[in-house]
Amino acid sequence: MNSGSAELAEKVLVILKTFLHGNNSFEISNLISNKLLQILQDTMIASDSQAEKTLPSILTILCLLQQKSQPKIVLDGTYFKLFYNVNNISGKSSLRSENILQPALNFLYCSIHLTSTTCKVRATAVILSNTSLLELIEEIMEKTWDTAQNEFSESLCCSAWLMTSALMIFQQCYNLQVHRTVQVDVNNLVEFISFKFKDTSFLLIVSILQHLKALLKQKFSSPFIKLEHRNHPRPEPPDAVWPLTTQSTRYLVAALQNLLVQKDTLLLQTTIDCFGSLLDFLHDKAPDLARHVASLPWNRSVLLVSLSCKANDYLQPGVLRLISLFVKYESLNVLTLDEINQLIDEAAHLKMIDLSQTALLDLQIFLLQIQNKHIELEPARKAVIEDLLKNIDSIPMDFMSTSILYVNGTAICLTDTAE
Repeated sequence: MNSGSAELAEKVLVILKTFLHGNNSFEISNLISNKLLQILQDTMIASDSQAEKTLPSILTILCLLQQKSQPKIVLDGTYFKLFYNVNNISGKSSLRSENILQPALNFLYCSIHLTSTTCKVRATAVILSNTSLLELIEEIMEKTWDTAQNEFSESLCCSAWLMTSALMIFQQCYNLQVHRTVQVDVNNLVEFISFKFKDTSFLLIVSILQHLKALLKQKFSSPFIKLEHRNHPRPEPPDAVWPLTTQSTRYLVAALQNLLVQKDTLLLQTTIDCFGSLLDFLHDKAPDLARHVASLPWNRSVLLVSLSCKANDYLQPGVLRLISLFVKYESLNVLTLDEINQLIDEAAHLKMIDLSQTALLDLQIFLLQIQNKHIELEPARKAVIEDLLKNIDSIPMDFMSTSILYVNGTAICLTDTAE
């Protein structure tokens, strides 16, 4: 490809990006995708200098095509070859190649989320076998703690944390082979959330919370993650909640409580799920500590701040899910029986068909928790709960649907942040 052709190709890519940004037709995107992918493959095998110049635009277009293909993409022959090439190019990149790495990680991250189970397993296995890419991701994650690296891309750090979280989850889910572990310092992770969240963008906090949530769910025993404890050697005998400590757990809970009163929906949902995973982890390792954390008086203040005087305010994203956590751990000093009765009475007057799928799911979780905990209720309210659950079951909901949101150039899967 000569310089004139390269310049023309770059202009075509810019026009195509503009077109895709303004076009929401799945049919049009699907129509051009196969031909476009073949053309892009030809461009990628051009000279290194030309590829470095055009790859950012190419990868951005691929990400746009993925968005148009939601909720599912098919990793067919052409697409998978391109996925394989992007995976290899990412591993050969350097930390200085942010303009390539950011869209490449977005593309790979979306590819393992927006596809069928069979394709997801195959794609995740390919990334897990790319040891050079995993090494690069580990280096990017390490930049999070380096305060001297103020100019390093925060968006790239977010993508690295989100990618590692996804790989951790899918590796366990599908029992995939681990070719290289990714090292994470637990103390840095917990201290960052506990003490630096006020000076950090919400997206980076969301990304790191997502990683912590995955670690908690796997009881800090993922074969894909190598845990480090710099400056904090393992005590003898170890704390019951190791690699956490009782003190670090208190700091972490206080930070999560502060984050729970933030108004950003994405941050709120991630924090609630992380708080729930923390309580589950503590309940497994130290039940008394879990009950103590769930019953802290400050939790009630957090809940009251989350609510306002508006009707049905508990249906705000995440609020009912938070209430369900307190029901699960029987924290009646945080949520009284009278308040539970009031929520049931208000729910009885809702029109289920008018609620969002998220609100329906949160309401269903709340009602099931009440049933599971055998809370003392009047027969009439028990009947209301049964009727509400039947009504919710009658409404078609796609719990497995996946949605990708782009925030400041970083792709994030919403089903990862709000399970």
